[in-house]
Amino acid sequence: IVGLLLAWFTFLGIPVTEVCSIQVIVVDPDYHRQHIGARLVNAVLDRCYAEGVNTVRAFLDAKNWELKNFLENLNFKPSGIIEYVKTVEV
Repeated sequence: IVGLLLAWFTFLGIPVTEVCSIQVIVVDPDYHRQHIGARLVNAVLDRCYAEGVNTVRAFLDAKNWELKNFLENLNFKPSGIIEYVKTVEV
């Protein structure tokens, strides 16, 4: 395995609409710069088109500039959504 992309369809927002959420994109460092990540993303985009889903969201750490630049090169734009997280002690 040289690359992995984890994504799923989900319903989000108001009004509720179906979107595709990309959670993980990983490519072995030995295979960087060979367009493997772009091919994985494009395969997801093709599936979204086939399913009639027109919104694809990718989640990433705000400090991950390499992934941010990668997504921007694939014409992803910041959505303006702010995530709030609360840790629950168990």
